[in-house]
Amino acid sequence: MAERSKAIRPMGVGELEVVSNGESIKTKVLVNASGAWANTVARLAGAIELPLHPCRRHLFVSPPLDWVDASWPFVWDVSHDIYFRPEGEGLLLCACDQQELPPGDPPADETVRELLAEKIQNYIPGLSHVSISRGWAGFRTLSADGRFVIGWDPKVKGLFWVAGLRRSRRHYKFSCRYLGRRVDFGRIRQKIRSLFTR
Repeated sequence: MAERSKAIRPMGVGELEVVSNGESIKTKVLVNASGAWANTVARLAGAIELPLHPCRRHLFVSPPLDWVDASWPFVWDVSHDIYFRPEGEGLLLCACDQQELPPGDPPADETVRELLAEKIQNYIPGLSHVSISRGWAGFRTLSADGRFVIGWDPKVKGLFWVAGLRRSRRHYKFSCRYLGRRVDFGRIRQKIRSLFTR
């Protein structure tokens, strides 16, 4: 939505209007959870831009491996910046590369695949025989101090920030819970709560 939005305007009655490709949407609460585009949304809304840094990171997936167990935990070697976890019938692997880029479609850097192979060989040699079937680049957005940016905007009434989450599922889960407690969504709130019950 951040790329298609043309304007975000206060309506003077506690509502914001989002104008996008000939459409107009009015809302009392606009959640700025637009990742690398969070400051683009802030600019459109007239809010103060925050020191957020969109950083490219690559992820790679192996082909199916009959010895992988889907119940394995997320394994992160923080001393060497490499992680892996089950993904489908194989593994998802990451060399924890990070390069700040402007928001957009981040181009993949083939040298990161080589970096991953080197880290696996040096630090997780038991995975050195695992091949890669595909890989891609995406964004993780970081705040200057590494903390999440979650809360009401001090300047624009009705704008709620959820940024700097670094694209982790557990961070999204936490922020949805936090958001659900801070914003009265009525029936939507009940639906959000139902997502966290088994």
